[in-house]
Amino acid sequence: MGKEYEELTDSNGKKYLHFKKSPELGFDFEFDIYFPTNIADDANLLLSFYDMINQGRLTAMLDKIEMPIMITKVENVPDKEGKVINYKQFDRQALINKDGSKVRYGTLETSIVEQYKEAISEAYKVLKEMQIIRQENDEKIDIEGYSAQGVKAQRLAFLIPENVRSSTVGGAISSIPLPVNEINGVELPYPAGTGELEKILGTEDLQKWKAEYEKLVQIVYATEQELKFDGNFTRDGNRIKRNEDLTKDESSYSQITVSQHDISSEVANVVPLQIKLWGSDINDRINGARETINSNGGKLQKVKIYKGISHHFLERGEEAPKEFLNDMAKALSSLNKGQELNGFDDGANRIDTSYEEVRTYIQERLKDAKSRDEYNSKCRKVLQEIASRPDANKFLEVYGNKKTSFYDFTPELIEQYRPKGKNGLDDCLKDNITRFSDVQKATTDVKNEVAKGEIEQINDKDLTE
Repeated sequence: MGKEYEELTDSNGKKYLHFKKSPELGFDFEFDIYFPTNIADDANLLLSFYDMINQGRLTAMLDKIEMPIMITKVENVPDKEGKVINYKQFDRQALINKDGSKVRYGTLETSIVEQYKEAISEAYKVLKEMQIIRQENDEKIDIEGYSAQGVKAQRLAFLIPENVRSSTVGGAISSIPLPVNEINGVELPYPAGTGELEKILGTEDLQKWKAEYEKLVQIVYATEQELKFDGNFTRDGNRIKRNEDLTKDESSYSQITVSQHDISSEVANVVPLQIKLWGSDINDRINGARETINSNGGKLQKVKIYKGISHHFLERGEEAPKEFLNDMAKALSSLNKGQELNGFDDGANRIDTSYEEVRTYIQERLKDAKSRDEYNSKCRKVLQEIASRPDANKFLEVYGNKKTSFYDFTPELIEQYRPKGKNGLDDCLKDNITRFSDVQKATTDVKNEVAKGEIEQINDKDLTE
């Protein structure tokens, strides 16, 4: 059999191997292996889950991490009924059917997790043949990922600890899988915990899994301003719809949302369970998860919070990525040498939770509403009132221009521009404004409806009832 890969060079001059889909070898997805500027003699293989649009991060890693880096290219393909399954995220529905049977991936009868094991095995075989990795290497990969990609990394490490030496995960600290199936009566089905993990892994006994999990070195990190994040989802789990001319960054003015790792669809089935156990404060949840892991044989050895930066720090060319890369290089180098784990020390003491108040407020208001329709109706009335105010244009200048971000929605601004004696506008701004991708268009539409007599002008009583 000939080579199952091509030797290529990317636009930045970085050399890599490209592996095509190889059902005959047990995996039905493509992957690449990039080579760093320098490769350590004791190098292991690093599987990096990173956003493919962020080529700069990969380049920075290749300049700092002295290990070959594996990048997989898994597709979220429809199942037999046409429903798209999130295989990339190792979601529950990507692994197990409702009847308890295994979900296969691609053209093979095996699951996406089983195919990852085969791909990792093939990668090690080739790298050993090329004498890049030592023959005596035990073929336990290191995994890293950040934010949504960090969810992938922590889940795969949790599912196949027999193939993973360490996981380094950032910006996903509210979704760490726990090595137990319940805590104080709160059941923890995968991916929250080990509930039904036997069915997913196709085993009747988790003892072998547990023995390997206890060897897994886990590192997690976050940023001090982790909660200052204009994410992709609303509190109720609906994906935000943006105007086509808006970019997906913090300059977007149209939404106020919760941190992605708190409410995105990928982890929406995990966070509520952790809140039940340890409350809404993200710091309490981190500590609860760490204590649970370590008291049940796990090795969550490092928790670092980077000072003074936000969730987006890896994409923004700040100094922080250098500190992070130094930390990861130190940690991987110490693991390669069999030394005490190094790096990821001396961070902030806590994540800043000043923005947690907004999210708690939203959640309580939603609970108080008799129904979602009633809540939406109330907000619609608020928008009608805004549109009819003499200073509506001033309001739009504050809330409707494209330079306004999540950070600008302060209590002072809300108080200044909401109707006097009414308490509905802050509800709208803090949550339901996400239903309108363009505030200006929404209020303009309402003005037109009022002018045409299609809707009635509302009064104070309507808003305070």
